[in-house]
Amino acid sequence: MNKDFYDGLTQEQQQIVTDAAAEFVKQQRQMELDDTNLYVDKLEEEGMQVNRLTEEDKAAFKEALAPMYEKYKGEFGEDVFTMAEKYEQ
Repeated sequence: MNKDFYDGLTQEQQQIVTDAAAEFVKQQRQMELDDTNLYVDKLEEEGMQVNRLTEEDKAAFKEALAPMYEKYKGEFGEDVFTMAEKYEQ
C-alpha cells in the first residue's frame, strides 16, 4: 500500500491495516519456520548430519556474543537490536 493512500485513511482504518499487517508478519514468520523445519527434516532423512541446539546451547551462544552486541549497538543503534530481539521470539 502506498503512503499517500495509507495517509488518506482514517485513524481507525490505519489501525485496522496496521494490525492486519502485524498479524500477517506473524503468520509469514511461522510459515517460513515450518518450511525450514520441513526441509531440514528431509535433508536429515537423506543422511545429512543436522546439529540441533538445545535451549542451553542457545543461551551459551547468546552469552558469548553479548560483547559483540554491545559493541555494535553503539554503531548501528539500539533500535536495530530491539527489532531483531522482537522477531527472535
